[in-house]
Amino acid sequence: MITSSILLSYALNAHHQILSAITLLTFGSSFATGLGPIPFLLVSELVPAEAIPATSSIALSASWIANFTVALGFLPLRNALSWQGKGGRMEGEGRVFFVFLACQIVTAIVIWVKLYKR
Repeated sequence: MITSSILLSYALNAHHQILSAITLLTFGSSFATGLGPIPFLLVSELVPAEAIPATSSIALSASWIANFTVALGFLPLRNALSWQGKGGRMEGEGRVFFVFLACQIVTAIVIWVKLYKR
């Protein structure tokens, strides 16, 4: 996901549509096989059997709220970080993914510290 975000930022800033499409697909695939299913898989491992339905509801609700928050803030953040270039073309649209890249790096560091630095 980190590599895809870096390449996506570059591709959007350089106006490479094909690279943008490929990196969006790789980002989505990476999320779907990495952090995406965590609310579904982790709950059954962490709580007792009688608490799984309620905890699953809370975990999935938190996941959807986080997704909604990211979707709601994406366009205003993109507009704040980009500018109108020559010929009416938007420049710097890839900068918004640097914000997400920072979140991914922090998440990777936290996971690494929690799992491997015992």
